[in-house]
Amino acid sequence: MIGITARTGDPGVTSGVTGVGETGHQCQARHADVVSVTADFGLTLLAPDLEPLGGATNGVVRIVTGLGDLVVRVHATWTTPDRLVAVHVVQAHLRRHGLPVPAAVMARDGRSWTTV
Repeated sequence: MIGITARTGDPGVTSGVTGVGETGHQCQARHADVVSVTADFGLTLLAPDLEPLGGATNGVVRIVTGLGDLVVRVHATWTTPDRLVAVHVVQAHLRRHGLPVPAAVMARDGRSWTTV
């Protein structure tokens, strides 16, 4: 699953994709997959480069879009849609209570995640 979020410190956004480009235990965000996902979310990439941000298990990259700088997170295949939605519900709750947690970006179909 792939999700999109705002960078830490940004008021931003987060979403999800599972099982893209896994190598060992680390998922990798591939450029073609990120382009596909940004289209699902109705976003336009303004810069072609993906800035790797690390991650112990998930592949995490920064992208520049018309909405601003966002984070794309590629989740391992064992991350289910229900788990990702639950994480986004908790993040939204924490955000509403004033904690600096990124908000989920919603795809065109209303989901906070997509698959490639």
